[in-house]
Amino acid sequence: MLLYGSIAKLIKNKKILSCSIIVLLFSSCINTKYTYDFKKGKDINFSTGKWILNKPYTNQEIKHVYDAALSEFRSILGDSLLEITDLRGRDYLIQKKIPYHPTKQHLEDIRIGSNCDFIINYEITLLKNEIGSISSPPLLGTVKQTNEATVEILIYDLNSLELVSQTSILGKAELEINEDEKGWDLVNPSSVIARNALIKIIKRYKKNRIK
Repeated sequence: MLLYGSIAKLIKNKKILSCSIIVLLFSSCINTKYTYDFKKGKDINFSTGKWILNKPYTNQEIKHVYDAALSEFRSILGDSLLEITDLRGRDYLIQKKIPYHPTKQHLEDIRIGSNCDFIINYEITLLKNEIGSISSPPLLGTVKQTNEATVEILIYDLNSLELVSQTSILGKAELEINEDEKGWDLVNPSSVIARNALIKIIKRYKKNRIK
């Protein structure tokens, strides 16, 4: 029993020491700032109609953004939200590639082919990814770096053939570090910033929705 107690105490002390080392190594976590821009349709009525969630338009491959969009919009729309991939797998006539900025003719074709009322398009752009997830001080001088991404959401009414909402969000993490500083900084890569921005702006839709 004494041996067991000594081993347990040693393991506990090692865990405490490891945590202390981690705290010392990582001097700070760089915050990401998010800026919203509601150009049109800040307050949307999600209580009626059938809605299509399109696949994301991106300039780079980003993991899990579609899953994030689906989960967040489904928390608003429930069973009224339909995935465009499911519609294409049924007896609907949905074209393979829908433009991010569809024309009225495109919108009318989608309405006729899907029997739905709204379509949600969203575009994710990774602008800068200059900082690694873990950043250490430079050997000489001062370094200024940025990780940055934007998300834009467009919602179209398939009955009126009009754009009813256009919103965007910019996420930016900036780091300025010099050779005299000690420790490392934790920074979100632009792909994580993009995914978080997408979740944040959909949550804002949920908060502002017309009830």
